[in-house]
Amino acid sequence: MSNITHEFNTPLTHISLALDTLRRPDQHAQHAHMMEVIGEENERMQANVKKVMSVSLLDQEALPLELELHDVHELLQATLRSLRPALDREAVAVSCTFEASDPWVLVDATYLTNVFHSLLDNAIRYGRAPRRVNIATRDTSSGLRITIADNGPGIPASEQQLVFNKFFRGTNGREPSVKGTGIGLYFARKVVMAHGGTIALNAGPAGGVEVELVLPKPAHG
Repeated sequence: MSNITHEFNTPLTHISLALDTLRRPDQHAQHAHMMEVIGEENERMQANVKKVMSVSLLDQEALPLELELHDVHELLQATLRSLRPALDREAVAVSCTFEASDPWVLVDATYLTNVFHSLLDNAIRYGRAPRRVNIATRDTSSGLRITIADNGPGIPASEQQLVFNKFFRGTNGREPSVKGTGIGLYFARKVVMAHGGTIALNAGPAGGVEVELVLPKPAHG
């Protein structure tokens, strides 16, 4: 619970400091940057609220999905745009290899975008400088495969199943410099499973973690 409290208090503190700066007449040069900070932290707060509220629904096994056909590539690009301030601040190099020829899936765009946001946020948090994130898609016989990989320290084999438990934070996640709620992967697994998909952790090509999602393709005809 202390982790969640911290995750809400931190963006509120940043917003308050930014507002204080905006109120000072001698800080006009900082206005654009402070507005960016406020926007980023506001989005962070909204994401945290959505995750906590969704976890409550997931615990009751009553996730109200609004399923529509969406292009996964567009959802991933939209998520990257929303994270652009954080990506720029941490100097993250992002590579996208979209090989799926048919990226359309029947999903709840809000929930799936929140999953992408959570996974990419993790990749930013745990990456090692120079940070790199690799996003890839491809068609498989099981469905649309999506992978998000970082170049962080990885997750010990003994913790790879535990990290999907609610509020669990692994050895690397307990570092003082790494913030988090401990519900990101729990939330991701619940949402992906609610869509009839699967989620797994693999060793990343850059030595970090690769999160693999497979979403079922809609039936044609």
